[in-house]
Amino acid sequence: MESYMLYRNAEVDMKSGDGHYFQLTAEMSSSPESFAGIIFNAQNDNKRFYLLRTTNNMLQLLKTGENGLGHWVNIMVNQTFEGFAPNTRYLVNIASSQPGSFRIQVTNADTNAIVYDQAVSDPAPYVGGAPGFYYFGLANPVSISFDNFNLELL
Repeated sequence: MESYMLYRNAEVDMKSGDGHYFQLTAEMSSSPESFAGIIFNAQNDNKRFYLLRTTNNMLQLLKTGENGLGHWVNIMVNQTFEGFAPNTRYLVNIASSQPGSFRIQVTNADTNAIVYDQAVSDPAPYVGGAPGFYYFGLANPVSISFDNFNLELL
């Protein structure tokens, strides 16, 4: 089933720029043919957000539009990588000090090997909002997990 959950709290607003900064970290893993993902800058309509997700050896950074999931208005990363594999715990770190400018690092949580480390930008960014998790199970059995969620705001 494809779904997501957002962490809504009046004190949590993922702003960047003008002295604001956020850093989101979490561990995630997924079984073969299933997606695990981290959501950030989710807007108040709960449909527009950024989604960093992985399945098998693929990593994607997507931006949803006003129709939510499946309405991809920007595909910022869509690549396969050696070193990415299902049933592997990844530590994801997403940081931003300027609107639309993100530093994304993905590390194998067991070996500490960095498998992705890039700066990514969006010329028409979503600002503020909430973080969350995304999951999509395509095969049986589906095993998707998240752990050690941390959000630092300044």
